[in-house]
Amino acid sequence: MEQSLKINRQRLDFVLRTSDVGVWFCDMPFSKLEWDDKCKEHFGLAPGVEVTIDLFLNGFIQTIGKALNGQCNEPFKNTVRMM
Repeated sequence: MEQSLKINRQRLDFVLRTSDVGVWFCDMPFSKLEWDDKCKEHFGLAPGVEVTIDLFLNGFIQTIGKALNGQCNEPFKNTVRMM
């Protein structure tokens, strides 16, 4: 069983690394979000930053708002997928 878990973890790590996907998790109630470094990179955050729901919502809403109002200096090219 332990060997099977190790192999599955290695496969997951490979897929995440090669697909450039960031992963996050948040326990209820919303407070601290657990983001991997790739997810933080997608949002322009440094690897050591602690992500809270407020940090996420403030940054995300500002980015979306600027994009919708044509205030971004570069093309809006973010894709957000949630499962």
